[in-house]
Amino acid sequence: YGKEGFMSELYGVTNWDFDFRGHKMQGDWQAALGVTVRVPHLAWQSMKGEAKRDYPASIGYQSPWYKEYSFVEDHFARVNTALTRGMPIVKIGVIHPIESYWISSGPVSQTTAVVRALEDNFDNVTSWLISNHLDFDFICESTLPAIQNGSKVGKMQYDTIVIPGCITLRTSTIEFLDNFAKSGGKVVFMGDCPTHTDGIRSDGCRALFEKSNVISFDSASLQSALESSRNVRIINSIGNNETRVLYNYRQDNDCRWLFIACGGEFGGETHANPQRDVTKYDTLTITVDGEFIPTEYDTLFGKTKSMDYEHKNGKTVIKYPFIVCDSILIKLAYNDENTEFVQKEYKLVKGYEIKKTVDYTLSEPNVLLLDMAEYKYDNGQWQESEEILRISRNFRESLNFKSDQTQPYAVEINPPEHTVSLRFVVKSDINIENALLAVEDADVAEIFFNGERVENNITGYFTDESIGTLMLPVIREGNNLLEITFPYGERTNIEWCYILGDFGVQVFGCEKVLTKRPEKIGFGSVTSQGFAFYGANISYSFDIELENDGAAEIEASYYRGALITVDVDGERYGRIVLAPYKLFIDDLAKGKHKVTLTLFGNRHNSFGAMHLVNEGEMWFGPKAWRTDGDNWCYEYRLRPMGILKSPVIRLYSE
Repeated sequence: YGKEGFMSELYGVTNWDFDFRGHKMQGDWQAALGVTVRVPHLAWQSMKGEAKRDYPASIGYQSPWYKEYSFVEDHFARVNTALTRGMPIVKIGVIHPIESYWISSGPVSQTTAVVRALEDNFDNVTSWLISNHLDFDFICESTLPAIQNGSKVGKMQYDTIVIPGCITLRTSTIEFLDNFAKSGGKVVFMGDCPTHTDGIRSDGCRALFEKSNVISFDSASLQSALESSRNVRIINSIGNNETRVLYNYRQDNDCRWLFIACGGEFGGETHANPQRDVTKYDTLTITVDGEFIPTEYDTLFGKTKSMDYEHKNGKTVIKYPFIVCDSILIKLAYNDENTEFVQKEYKLVKGYEIKKTVDYTLSEPNVLLLDMAEYKYDNGQWQESEEILRISRNFRESLNFKSDQTQPYAVEINPPEHTVSLRFVVKSDINIENALLAVEDADVAEIFFNGERVENNITGYFTDESIGTLMLPVIREGNNLLEITFPYGERTNIEWCYILGDFGVQVFGCEKVLTKRPEKIGFGSVTSQGFAFYGANISYSFDIELENDGAAEIEASYYRGALITVDVDGERYGRIVLAPYKLFIDDLAKGKHKVTLTLFGNRHNSFGAMHLVNEGEMWFGPKAWRTDGDNWCYEYRLRPMGILKSPVIRLYSE
C-alpha cells in the first residue's frame, strides 16, 4: 500500500522487572520486521485494586525509572526516522495460506492433525525465510484482485512468488499468478498441487502448477529456489547464515537504509528472555548488492561512525562486531559522507574492581510488605494467618459476589454491608520513629497500632496515588500489633499493606523482622542486605583518583534493575544499559572524583507475584498472584535487585 506506518502492540504481560534491555530488544525485532508505530502496553491510570495486576509495569510515575525512558524512545524515534522513508526492498511474495486453514477447520476430534500440520508449515516457512535473510511480504488473496496492477501487487514489484503448501487457491489468485509468470515472474510451489479452487475440490490449479517451479517442503530447497531473489546476506564468524538476526532494507531517495537486529537466540538472548549478564560478540559479514559507502548511525547516542567495508564483485561487504542485545542502522550512500569519528588518544594507567562496601542513598524509604494476616469476617472469630488476596477471594465466594477480577463497570454501586478485619504482627529489633503505613482505602479504614487509634490523615502516597500513607506511632522493639478493618462490598478489593521508614528488613522464610538500616552496602543483591521488599532506586558512591589529567571507564556488567546512570562529581555523564556495559568519561582533571552509580529499580519485590513457584512463568496477569498447590508457597519469592558484581574501573592518562 505504500504506507509508512506499520503498527504493533508490544511489552504485554512482561512483569515489573522487564528492563530497558528487554524493551529495546523486543522493539528491535519488531522494527526489523517493519513495525514503525509501536503501541506500548501500557500506562496505568491507577493501581487501585485489581488494576495493579495488569502487566507490564506502567511506563509512568509508578515505575521509578519512568523519567529515564527517553533512552528507549529516542532510539526508536531515530530508527523509525529511517524506516519510514522510501520503499522496502523486497523481491519475494508469499501467498498467505489462511484460507487453506479455514477450509480445514472443524470439530477438534476430526481436524486437529490437518490444522496442526498447516500451522507447523506456516511457522516453518516464515522462520526459514526470515532467519535466512530472504525478506518477503505475505500476499492476501482476498485483497489481491483490488490491488494488483499487471504483475505488481499494490506498490510492490516481486520477482518471485511462493505458494507454501496451500490446499486451496482462489480463481483470481491463479489468474494473477499465471499472468505473473507470463510477465517473467518466478512462481514456486512448495509441496503438492492445491487440490481445491475457491474452497471446492478442483484441478483448476494443475496447469499453473505443472509449468511452475515445484520444490519439496524443506528449508534447503526453499533457500536454493530463492537465492536469485536475495538482497542481503549476513554470515557469522564460522561462515553460516546468522539465523539469529533479522533485517529491514529500504530504498530512500539518495541512499539505502539497512537495519539489523537480534531476533532469535543469541548466546542465550531472545526478545522474550534476554540473557543479561555476559557480553558475547560475533563478527558479522554483511553483504549487499551494489557498491555503497556505509555509515553506522548510532541510534542510542545520535552519532555517526565510519565502518570497515570493501567493494567486491559489485557488492559491498561490511564487517561488524555484533553484541548481544545489539542492533545496527546502516546508511548505504553512493558518496563518502566523511563521518570518521576520531577518539582522543589515552593510555591505560590502572584497572581495578570496587570490592568493598560503599556509601549509598535510597530514593524512597525502605519497605516492609504486609501480605499475611490473621483475619475475621464481620463480627466472626479471628482466623489463622493467611495471604490477603486469598482472604478476600474466600469471603467473596462465601457471599456469592462476582470475581474480584470483574471489571468495575460490570458491578453495581452499592454501599458496603460487610467488614474484613486484618491483624498483623510486626516484629522489630529496634525502635523506629516516623514510620508510615501505606494502605489502599486509607480514608475509610479503621486502624489501630498497639491499641492506639491511627488517624485517617493521609500524608502522601506510596508508588500510586491510590495507596495513601498515614503516620504510625513509634514501632517498638519486639512484637507490635497492627489491626485494620475495611468496609467490604462487591466492589471492594482488600490489598497488601506496607510500612515505610528508615529501617532494614530481613526475611527468614515466611517471617520478616525490622532491623537497623546498614550504614554501607556491598555489590550484590540488596534483598539480602536489609532491603528485601524495596523497589525504588539505589545510588552507590565511591571515589576514584587520577594521578594526571585523563579519563576513566566505568564497567557495570551484572545488574538487576531497569538501568544504571553514572554521575561524576554530581554531573550526569551517561547511562549503562546494554552490553558491553561500559561508559567512557574523558577530560577528567587530576585528583579525586566522586562516582555515583544509580541503579533504577523495579517494584517486583513490593508488588510482584511473591508466592509464585514457577520462575519460568512468561504470562504475568492476575492468575500469577493466585496460584495453588505446588505452584504456591508462603515463603517469599524475591528476585535479585542491585548492581550484582563489583564495578570495574579503568583509569587513563593523556
